[in-house]
Amino acid sequence: MTQPHPLKPLLAAANEILSRLPAAQEDHTVVSAGLASDGRIFTGVNVYHFTGGPCAELVMLGNAAAGGVVSATTADVTAGEKGGKEEEEGESPKNLKLVAVVAVGDQGRKVLSPCGRCRQVLIDYWPDIEVVLEELRKKMETI
Repeated sequence: MTQPHPLKPLLAAANEILSRLPAAQEDHTVVSAGLASDGRIFTGVNVYHFTGGPCAELVMLGNAAAGGVVSATTADVTAGEKGGKEEEEGESPKNLKLVAVVAVGDQGRKVLSPCGRCRQVLIDYWPDIEVVLEELRKKMETI
């Protein structure tokens, strides 16, 4: 029996949120979904405003942080506070991290690559994260 790709639920979560956005509106045009190491999926929607606004990935990162997911830099700080000791059973909430991210655009744009700012944030805070991309061959890949 073939197992589904582990990132399919991530893409499904982003598309589900996207399907609930009103058509022909310009305030929210991209949805991002992030997979945490404990299996939870966090989502975020961009907020367009002429003065600038956060990308969907950044909103998702904020939602993940509110849910207890930490960045690599936060994990280093909390490990120092604990003396570097790991929890005996299960994954400590202080060790929850993001393992994958995808962004999906409205109006049939499908999977989108993160912008430069989002790429920088992802690499700085989650250097091992998988970023789902759609290649020109229309095949889903991660980097």
